[in-house]
Amino acid sequence: MGLAETRHRAWEAARAALATATTDPDADVRAYATRAL
Repeated sequence: MGLAETRHRAWEAARAALATATTDPDADVRAYATRAL
């Protein structure tokens, strides 16, 4: 696995985590996740 593929997979995992965070009960967490996406 090359560096580009590793970075791509890490970005996909980060996006999935941020998408999950948009449903967090904490408004600050939701706002941060929404901005990051």
